[in-house]
Amino acid sequence: MRLFHRNNASYLFLIMMMQICLVPGRCVYGQQREAFIEVKLLMENFRFDEAILRIDRILASDTSNIELWMLRSKALSARSQFLEANDALVRVVRSDSTNIQAWYEMFNNYRQLGNKEMAVFSCKKIMALRPENRYFPLQLANLYYNHEDYESALETMTPLWRADTQNVYVNRQIGNCYNELKMADSAILYYSRALTIYPDDAVTVSRLINLYLKKKEFPVALMLASAYLNKDSLNSGILKLAGYCYYLMKDYETAEKYFLKSVEAGDDSRFVMKYLGLCYYKTENYALAEPRFRKAFIMDTTDAEVCFYCGVSAGRSMLLDSGLIMLNKTLKLLLPSDDFLATLYAELASVYNQMDRSDTALSLLFKARDTSPANPALSFKIAYQYDYYLQAPDHALPWYQDYLNEAPEPDVTPDLAPQHIPMTEYAKNRITQISENKSRRHEKQAQ
Repeated sequence: MRLFHRNNASYLFLIMMMQICLVPGRCVYGQQREAFIEVKLLMENFRFDEAILRIDRILASDTSNIELWMLRSKALSARSQFLEANDALVRVVRSDSTNIQAWYEMFNNYRQLGNKEMAVFSCKKIMALRPENRYFPLQLANLYYNHEDYESALETMTPLWRADTQNVYVNRQIGNCYNELKMADSAILYYSRALTIYPDDAVTVSRLINLYLKKKEFPVALMLASAYLNKDSLNSGILKLAGYCYYLMKDYETAEKYFLKSVEAGDDSRFVMKYLGLCYYKTENYALAEPRFRKAFIMDTTDAEVCFYCGVSAGRSMLLDSGLIMLNKTLKLLLPSDDFLATLYAELASVYNQMDRSDTALSLLFKARDTSPANPALSFKIAYQYDYYLQAPDHALPWYQDYLNEAPEPDVTPDLAPQHIPMTEYAKNRITQISENKSRRHEKQAQ
């Protein structure tokens, strides 16, 4: 009897399991879970393209699966398709507007796209759903900061600071905002608070030193640098700031020592090379200054100051050819090209004409012509200046003729000539008219 009952129970259990499997909904659910697991495995193995294809096949028959839309957005984000990822997330939040994970993913995607307004909108949605959570206001503040909206960043972070005045990151970020807003005293206050909590923060120490250097409070800056170097004597960033502080205090020999220590610590940046070179230059050690300036100039070939000091140091070290090359480069860096300078003079002349200062404008046009004598348009402008602005057509005549002699073909249409007549045609017409008027005057005088 016991065996009979046991067999009966097993038989009934098998029938019940078969019924469950035969129910369509339950089978579909099982298939979906299998597909979901398959998609997750594909994504864990960074096979995002395959994952998206698999998701799309399932969504083609069931568009209401929120989990799959979320997975689709993650796969698209992984492929840097942030707009398409957000299209998937929009479907999620339309179905469930309280889905924080979807809003947060959307926030990150908009941040990647540089769409500040929509990123702010998404983050504020989350903050409304979780007002007690401090993480999201901090993310919003960082977003504002990265978009250089420092006032909004401060407005967002101030309540966070009030809630936790001992938060190092918040104190430092508020200091950064005030620093960017050129509010040095407020920046110093919050940087100092951050260092009180965590005194080993080299980045904050550096920023605080820089602020005191800008305020020309060199002893305070030096005290901060020395205090930090007592704990970490090999910090190249603090070493170079200490060197720069001594340089500004005109203690070039001590500054040189700190810059050399910075180089030994692995910092051979343009800043260090430039100011180490200047230390040698100020102490008339030109042979040591020249290679430092040269190295700094290689890092930035637009720095005319470094180029100049390199040339002088080379010349005074009897590296005469090198000195000439660098000093000539300095001239090229400081002086604009002839064509650019001529254009500048011509534009200045145009402004003076609008101010009814035609004589000054004419002088500038002559300067432009002397600077770029191969430019025939300047001869035309001088002719037009005499003809139109100074009402002296006889003086304009030789300049129109010069223009015709110099002008290349095809012609150019300037803004100067009335009705925008091509310059060559305009010049020919005016030469004819001025010459005829001149002949008539001579005939009248002869009578």
